[in-house]
This record gives sequence, C-alpha cells and structure tokens, in this order.
Amino acid sequence: MDPNMQFVSNGIKHKSWLLNKLFAVKPLSGYSGFPYNTFSPPFPLSSSFSYEKKFNSIGIRNENLYGVTIEPKNEIDIGDLNLLVSSNEEILMKYAFWITFTGKMTAKTKVAQKLREWLPKANIDLSSLVESDAKVADLKLEDFDKIFSLLHIELNDDFAHIGELRNFYAHFRPAIENAKFAD
Repeated sequence: MDPNMQFVSNGIKHKSWLLNKLFAVKPLSGYSGFPYNTFSPPFPLSSSFSYEKKFNSIGIRNENLYGVTIEPKNEIDIGDLNLLVSSNEEILMKYAFWITFTGKMTAKTKVAQKLREWLPKANIDLSSLVESDAKVADLKLEDFDKIFSLLHIELNDDFAHIGELRNFYAHFRPAIENAKFAD
C-alpha cells in the first residue's frame, strides 16, 4: 500500500491488499489525473467522497480521473504458499474471503482471541501464529497472509463462520441449472 494512504480504514487496506495480490495494478499517470471534462461525454463525479481532504493533501483531486492498468497475475505468493491462479481456485476463494473477513475487524481487536473463536477445533496451535495480546493494528498485512497460509485447511465445516464462507463462494460460482428459484 502506498505509504501516503495509511489514513484509510482497515477494511480498505485489506481490500487494496487483495486487489494488488491478485492483479498487477499500475497507475498510468501517477497522481497526475485527467480533468473529468477531458472526456466526451464527461464522466459524472460524486459531489464528495470519503477522506476527500486527506486525498487532496497528497494531490488526489475529486475533479480528476486517474487511469490504471489492471492485469491478472498468473502466480501468487500468500505467506508460504506459492499458487498458480489456474489450478488453485479453492484456496484463492478462501483467501479472498479471509482478507475481506479479517478486514472487518477493528484496529483494537485481539487477533489470537478471534482465531480461537473462529477455529475452536483447529489442528494447529493457534498461539504459535500470533502473540496473545496482538491487536489488528499491531500486525502487517503480510502477517494475515502468513496466518492464512498456515490455517487455510482449517477453514472447513468447523470454522465458526462457515455459512458466511459458503455465501461468499455463492457470489462467484454459477447457479446450479436444476436449482429451483422462487417466482
């Protein structure tokens, strides 16, 4: 994450981490945006957005558009896991869920306590993953990757939020053809 953007929320940091983990995202013009009226027809802009004053202080203006290129990566490193995108769909789905899910924790949340709540039947010693008093704010995003690389097989039926994980999967998987839908 750009060091100038540390003011954004934990959830935004996690989502940005996920986007940059799965895709090569490159700005076309850095912080030099293009005035919205350069395009025809002009793009409609929102009247304001979150952190607008802080973005202004680093040169990102609401009245500009900022182009980026986004290319999918073929290979992804998550902690100790090295994955080929084409053959590790299940793990990548769990990872996307994990990063989004952990991004919902507040900065003061004790991570070890949450891991014990989420994975009460874990086959791995959870105390070996993170200090007992470590809070979300104490960890780097790389730490969440490392934890995931050790715990991803534990995200199964014993995971306290397995229903949320299944719902997450459902958003990205096609519906079953024979499924009955309410009229």
